[in-house]
Amino acid sequence: MIKIKPIKCIEAIQWTGNNSGAMRDLLETKAFIRKGELKIITIEYQPVKLGDYVVKDSDGEFFTCSPKIFKNINKKIKRDLI
Repeated sequence: MIKIKPIKCIEAIQWTGNNSGAMRDLLETKAFIRKGELKIITIEYQPVKLGDYVVKDSDGEFFTCSPKIFKNINKKIKRDLI
């Protein structure tokens, strides 16, 4: 079993392939788009698949998250807030 440390998400945007302006605003200089593919500059270049969410955490770090996991996390957060 793998336990994942909770992350304080500050912002998140879903990559649609047509929202490069919004992605550039979020990621500033920490990403690039080449041949229609978005990559986040981290220790390694993280490719972002269409539909993935790009998440900025409270430390200012960026990472990708699949839509399924992102939606499940949001459901849990909403339940915990009620």
